[in-house]
Order: sequence, then structure tokens, then C-alpha cells
Amino acid sequence: MSRLFLLLLLLAACSGPSTDPEPRPAADSSAARPPATAPRDPETADLHAWSGTLGGRVPVLLQFAVHDSVVRGSILYQRSKERKPILLLGHLEPEGYRLFEFAPDGSVTGILLGKMTGSSFDGTWHDPGSERALPFALAPSDSGMLVSAPRPVTGAAAGGSYAYSFGETGAAGGIDVTVAGDSARFDINCVTRGPAHNIADLQTGPLPLKGNSLIYADPATPGCRFRIRFYEGFLVIDYLESQYDCGFGHNATVEGIFLRTGDVSK
Repeated sequence: MSRLFLLLLLLAACSGPSTDPEPRPAADSSAARPPATAPRDPETADLHAWSGTLGGRVPVLLQFAVHDSVVRGSILYQRSKERKPILLLGHLEPEGYRLFEFAPDGSVTGILLGKMTGSSFDGTWHDPGSERALPFALAPSDSGMLVSAPRPVTGAAAGGSYAYSFGETGAAGGIDVTVAGDSARFDINCVTRGPAHNIADLQTGPLPLKGNSLIYADPATPGCRFRIRFYEGFLVIDYLESQYDCGFGHNATVEGIFLRTGDVSK
């Protein structure tokens, strides 16, 4: 991910620089975008809806909203038995969109890398458990699918257990966040993909929780500084000012998108 799993899910995995389609940090972008296909919320910016096929044969409806370079949306496989939208979480990066399909347990079931070019959304869908990849070229849709933009949460609502996983041998991560008043502590553990399974783990004491974010910076490790942003149902971790030298295992990182999977176990 640029360095999210430099993909993680969601949406990056706990791996360092990589060209593989795994989670990456959010990044600002001034790339031109086509007109939104749904009314714009003045507080949450762009909302887009698309339809077309993956690989020329799998019809899908796709919709996502962007807030502060963080993306939330859904994808509906129109021929699936359930016909139930799957949650999408991701980033808008300088090179385009990186979107992760999340199952309720934090498993990433698909990765979409795409760009808006003119009036289309073009890119490639990847299966994180194999080498399978399907190209797509989607057109604007008025399907009526509705999603809300990423919704920041504050205070006690930020607490919980969060996770992502790219399959049995893929990268994975989990973080427990405990909130008390205007501070929060966390316990995070991430591993790179097999066979190495290098580890990034960290436990903290109380840190200031300001709005929907907190910043970790250890004076004893001046090259390590990252931010956690909390949204309804998920959180995003990204390194600040390329300060990712945290003393973790080779290529291991805490950077990524983590889905909220429940409350912290007592």
C-alpha cells in the first residue's frame, strides 16, 4: 500500500514497501474527478456511483463517498444469491483509489485499484487469496444505491476491537482501543504475510484523544510517529511525515485500515 502495505482493508497489511494491492495510508490528491452522481453533502464531499462488469462478465454496482481522502462505500455483485452489498473501505491516493471489500469479521475479500478518467472508473479487481485479477471499466450509475460518507466518531465511541486479514497466509492485524475520558490507550499486533510473519506490536498508556484522532510519538524512538483516525465502524492508521522507523520486524507496519469487530474483551 505507497507504504500501507508499502498494500488495508481496509484495506494495507502489516507489511512495508510493496507493490502488492494491500492497505495504504490515506493521501491527499488534487486529481480531477467526474461530477458526483448523487447530491453532495457540504460536509462530506464527493459521492460516486458506478455500474459495469469485472472481467467483462461479472456485473456489479459500486458506490463510494470520500471524506478527507478516506473512502467508504459498497459493492453489489448483481448475480450473487444474497444480492447484499459488501462494505468497501479505502483511500484516495495520488495514483488513484485503493478500495477493500470487508467481511464482518475483518477479512478482506477483494481489492479494487482504480482511477477516474473522464466519465469512467477504470482499474483492476484483485483476489487477495490468489493471483486472480479482473479488469473493470465502470460507467456512472443512477442505481439508487445509497451509502454515507466516512463518519468521524469521538470519545467512547472510538473504543473497541478492530481487525483486518488477507487470508490464512496473508498479512493481518488487530488493535484494541480503550477510551477513558479524553484519552485512549491501545494494544496493536500486526504480522506480515507468510512465510516470514514478521511482527509489529505495541502497547501504550493513555494518549490524548482529540476529536476523532490520536497521535503516537515515542521520544525514545524519534523516527516513529503515526496517527489513528476513528470513524463509525472502522479506523485508519497512517504514518506522519514518513516517520515509520518504529523498530518493528522486517517490513512489518501498523499502517492500514481496521474494521471494528466488537467491544474490547474484559
